[in-house]
Amino acid sequence: MKSKLWRMNHLYKIKNKDGELVTFILNAAQIIFLAWRGVCRYIKIIKPRQKGFTTLHCIEMLDAALWQPGASCAIIAHERQAVTAIFEIVKRAHENLPDELKPQTRYDNKNELQFVSDFMGRALDSKIYVSLKLRSGTVTQLHISEAAYIKDRSELNAGSKQAVSKTGRITEETTANGFNEFYDEVIQAIDTWDKPDGIPQEFKNHVFFYAWFDDDEYEIDTPGIEEYDEEELKLKEKYDLSDRQLAWRRWKLTELGRSEKTKTGLTPLQLFKQKYPSNLMEAFQASGKTFFDQEKVEEIVARRYDRITDFNLGIWHEPEPDHIYVVGLDPSTGKGIDGASINVWDITPDEPLIRQVAQWHGYDDPYTLAERGILAAEMYNEALLSIENNQLTTVLVASKSYDNIFYTVKKDKRTEEDTKILGFSTNLKTRPVMLDNFNKLFNDDLLEVNSLITKSEMRTFIIKENKKIEHADGKHDDSLFADFIALETRDAYPEDIQFSKDI
Repeated sequence: MKSKLWRMNHLYKIKNKDGELVTFILNAAQIIFLAWRGVCRYIKIIKPRQKGFTTLHCIEMLDAALWQPGASCAIIAHERQAVTAIFEIVKRAHENLPDELKPQTRYDNKNELQFVSDFMGRALDSKIYVSLKLRSGTVTQLHISEAAYIKDRSELNAGSKQAVSKTGRITEETTANGFNEFYDEVIQAIDTWDKPDGIPQEFKNHVFFYAWFDDDEYEIDTPGIEEYDEEELKLKEKYDLSDRQLAWRRWKLTELGRSEKTKTGLTPLQLFKQKYPSNLMEAFQASGKTFFDQEKVEEIVARRYDRITDFNLGIWHEPEPDHIYVVGLDPSTGKGIDGASINVWDITPDEPLIRQVAQWHGYDDPYTLAERGILAAEMYNEALLSIENNQLTTVLVASKSYDNIFYTVKKDKRTEEDTKILGFSTNLKTRPVMLDNFNKLFNDDLLEVNSLITKSEMRTFIIKENKKIEHADGKHDDSLFADFIALETRDAYPEDIQFSKDI
């Protein structure tokens, strides 16, 4: 019997992009994927459009059903029209097999093939089908096409995926679709890949990303580009792109602008990044541009707490004598979906990095939150406690029990008397400044970010179409704003770090 790779490159027919019936031959992306996949059983593929991963799995699963007794292979599509189109790939490959290799087929309906025996009469009892969800029974291989577009992820995870045997394989392939549940699963897979949790890596979700420029197909002949725009210069520097690749990108941007801008509401550039991403995080930003450099964000080595105190403050670095700290507190009402965060930063002058040393994140009423903030500040050398004053109760309660509270002084224009305003005010003037200051420190490699929560929020902190900078829909930025407040308080006293309490 010929090997699986030989069969996949010689036996099966598909239609190419020109509508011609041709022999399926593995392309570069597919070969790399098969080599990279190894023994991993749970795989998520994020890729540009039209890279042939669904076709690959159609052929691979048909091959399994034809040659492996008892194989049960299923493909899930996100919509009924896709079910039909995908099954056509399977059926075409089956129908165009050499007659002498065709198996005995017991059941061949619109979306399913069942094989009784192979061409030599040996029992197979195998099948392959395409559907919107799995039917009853166990499958040995499951492929999910355009996984990011399946609306009911909970049903998919608790239902269809549970039908796959322990030795089976689940592959999800998709173009990205914003910061949705699929995005959350991808990020969790990345963040827990090397986590020492006792789960073998072959049973963990493995993420495979394929950039648009990883394939020679995405380039066109050009006499050369005389002048590059800012985005093109950035791409050339980061990815060493050729003029042929940049010319293809220019052509595709023009095409997207003509055909899809009015339908989607996205700009041609946003559409291009969604359909033809350069990096993993760019693939997901369908509704806005990320505020932080995502390649730098992915370089953050975030980690779990080294220990947790009796008041639930997570610690990465213990307090050190003579070190100076600031505590940023982003409060909440303790109700609803908005959380609160208390983040502690080491801002000691002459240290090489400004370090995130401790964190609490959760849901508390304003009184309990004030108490937590005070305990954190007292633990870290009577640190300055900077509380956003949009929830005034928290800062007022804290000020009654703790002296070192951040405040500003406002002079009354009429009486010329000074008024002490407790807490940090996030408003139209301070908000862009605090964001830009934090981002500059981050880009200058002056911050040690340790929080998995902060890193996650940096991934989904975006510039929306209305130019507002905030968390993407359905995401949060509580930890980030605690960080912004803490470091903006630090910058308010650049020379004298002792923070006088007197007006």
